[in-house]
Amino acid sequence: MRCALPAPPGAARNASMTACSNGGWPGYRSPRAAPDGHHPLARVTPGQPGEAAGIGQVRPPRQTSPSIAVHQHAVDGLLLRRVGRRLLPLLLVLYVVAFLDRVNIATAALTMNADLKLSASAYGVVSGSFFLGYVAFQVPANWVFHRVGIRRWLAILLTGWGVLAAAPAFVDTAGGLIITRIGLGIAEAGFYPAVVCYLGRWFPSAARARALAVFLLAIPIANIVGMPLSSLLVQHGALGGLAGWRVMFLAEGLPAAVLALVALRGLADSPERASWLNPAEKAALAGILMSETPDRGSSFAAAFTDRRMFVLAAINAGLYFGQFGAQFFLPLILKTLYPHASITMIGGVGAACFTAAALAMLGWSRHSDRRGERTIHLAAPALAGAVVLAGAVASGSRLLLAGGLAVTTVCVLAAIPILCSITTARWTGAAAAGGIAAINSIASIASGLGPYVTGFVTDATGGYSTALLLIAAALACTGLGAIALGTQACPAAACMRSPRSGAGDSG
Repeated sequence: MRCALPAPPGAARNASMTACSNGGWPGYRSPRAAPDGHHPLARVTPGQPGEAAGIGQVRPPRQTSPSIAVHQHAVDGLLLRRVGRRLLPLLLVLYVVAFLDRVNIATAALTMNADLKLSASAYGVVSGSFFLGYVAFQVPANWVFHRVGIRRWLAILLTGWGVLAAAPAFVDTAGGLIITRIGLGIAEAGFYPAVVCYLGRWFPSAARARALAVFLLAIPIANIVGMPLSSLLVQHGALGGLAGWRVMFLAEGLPAAVLALVALRGLADSPERASWLNPAEKAALAGILMSETPDRGSSFAAAFTDRRMFVLAAINAGLYFGQFGAQFFLPLILKTLYPHASITMIGGVGAACFTAAALAMLGWSRHSDRRGERTIHLAAPALAGAVVLAGAVASGSRLLLAGGLAVTTVCVLAAIPILCSITTARWTGAAAAGGIAAINSIASIASGLGPYVTGFVTDATGGYSTALLLIAAALACTGLGAIALGTQACPAAACMRSPRSGAGDSG
């Protein structure tokens, strides 16, 4: 229902939204306040016919002041904010480390390719080989997560990928790099889908896009911090006979193993096991989630009978083909456009690009949650990125091409939390673990093909233009696919709109 306070005629509609969300999860509207203002988890007093005392027993509907609903919105918002403050910072740090270990090879390539005599095609194979292990172990890894819980599983994964991320420091051939990259993909395969599924156990669909956006800020943050740091290490980090790019792999890989202990102590497997929530808060959080989340199958295989899983996987594939096809080659493309720029300067330009992307992720996902709409919020940035990149390539201007790459990067990253929110709202429980892992596996195949195709086409054509047009085409397919899928894939929207208004708050 719409969260509104009685207001004099002409009062701004957003004023009521402000009153509801102050001190709580920004813009969140609780589904638990019934249209008559009664709260589904209200404590029932004994002695009334047909009623019993305790949490979870509901009185007959009665008319109450709208202020009761307003109060419940604020209470639920405060609880979600507390959950977010407890979980999201640690998960964000873990994903920053994971994503940095995944993509720092793009900066290493500025000198590593020459040292190891790698062509663009060979480099594309090396960088994309990460996704071979990532795809192969995605579904089984998420099956294990569903059995053992987030704490122990992340501790195992972090230890493994810390060692494997540092291993390229001691490799001298393309084959050796491929082996270490496949191993890193295996170690990281269980992390992302497990965390996305895990957040679905804590946040309702109406607030999940922003929770995912905070977690996914790791993608731009890993580049904001990582590109200048990696560039500095590559250019000036030579130590004890090790080239700068080798020192970079060591310095940025090993911290993951240390964070394994932090994850083991800092996370709770579920709200029921969270020692930092009291019983009333656990019951309230369970009520929020139960009132919004549809039960779309409880078995691990249930999602595989839903044809929309494969449509969502195809949309993911187009988006991630574009993301990694561009990202793994971004420093090399910038160096080609501006050959006299230093490595550290290229790192600074990349960091500025991803800073803008971080702001776009937060702002766009918040706007999507406030509007209660997903389809257009996914399609618009994907199509915009495609048009801008294609136009920049057609212009023939190196300045416009660099700018087009930056804008496309911002658009792609703005779309990612929206797509994740659509995916996580589709299933619950074990079905969510299976569906999310399967979608991420299919998307990861495209992620690996992105840099491979980019490198192959670049060598075949002698330039990056054709490869970038293929990336633009993939993004266009993502946008058109989102429109074709339509609002039926966006159940969060229904939770966020008033049944009488048919629209959510404007951002």
